[in-house]
Amino acid sequence: MPVRMIFRCQFCAAVPDPETQRSLEHQLRELVCGEYLDALPGRWLVWHGRGPFGPTRYACAEHRGDLTAYLRE
Repeated sequence: MPVRMIFRCQFCAAVPDPETQRSLEHQLRELVCGEYLDALPGRWLVWHGRGPFGPTRYACAEHRGDLTAYLRE
C-alpha cells in the first residue's frame, strides 16, 4: 500500500512544495541525532532530535528562527 508523508511547519501549519517534500522524505533516511538540516529548495529547517533531544521538528522558511529559539528554551 503506498504511503505519503505529510510535513507541516510547527508554527503555521504550512506544507512544503513538491520539491521540498521530496527533500524532506529523503531526510527520513538520514542517521543523525541532535542536528539541524536544511531542506532545499524551500529553505525548510529540520531538527533531528531523536531520542534524548526530543522529536523531529519542522519549520518553514519564514519560521526558521522561531524553531531555533524554541529549541534553545
